Amino acid sequence: EKCHPKYNRNRLVTKNVDINSFLASIIYLIEKDYQVIRVGKGSLIKADIKNNCYFDITNDERRTDSLEMYLISRCQFFLGVNSGLAYLATFLFKKPCFVTNHLPYGTFHSESKLFQVNFKKLIDINTNEVLPLSEIYKRKLFFDERAETLKTNMATFQDQQEVEIKSSLIEFIKRIENNFTKDNEEIALEKEFLKNIFNYINRDPIYRHCHGKTKCSFGKNYLLNNPYLFQ
Repeated sequence: EKCHPKYNRNRLVTKNVDINSFLASIIYLIEKDYQVIRVGKGSLIKADIKNNCYFDITNDERRTDSLEMYLISRCQFFLGVNSGLAYLATFLFKKPCFVTNHLPYGTFHSESKLFQVNFKKLIDINTNEVLPLSEIYKRKLFFDERAETLKTNMATFQDQQEVEIKSSLIEFIKRIENNFTKDNEEIALEKEFLKNIFNYINRDPIYRHCHGKTKCSFGKNYLLNNPYLFQ
């Protein structure tokens, strides 16, 4: 509201994530001798962390677009959500990027090995159960993350949990250190998941042409712990 008062923020309801869901990941990175810098133009919530290796410039009067560009160009990797800065990091500066809490399911960036992608869950309002991909497609939510569309189709969303993000982050760092290699179990899981998700993506006359060869990753533990992705 402060930065873009005329912008239709309906889509942002599902894009937003509480910064404190990254708290365990931030602490883990600091313990591994990383410095963590939170970037972005404006924020509503501060992370509940006080450490000399954590910086939040989102509401700092010295924050500029140029400063953010420079910081991203110098980072070792980018951890974030489905937003412009995450893709700037990879497409412009070739930085490894872990995109958490992605919605919608049908439009993730799959074209680079530098990406690791995890999704938010969609929940049935009446049963409180996680919707499998087949039901997400049936309810016409595969390519639409607007809050009003979710509500119309009796669904809501659930952010990734703090422990889940940290677990995937650890895998992501190991992947970077091992030159983006995958073991046979992860390859098999990923193949099964991609077959399922593209079964629905390829039914759309527009989005079926948006994906080429899939080079991104999802993480072995993430795929093992989310069976709804295969249903």
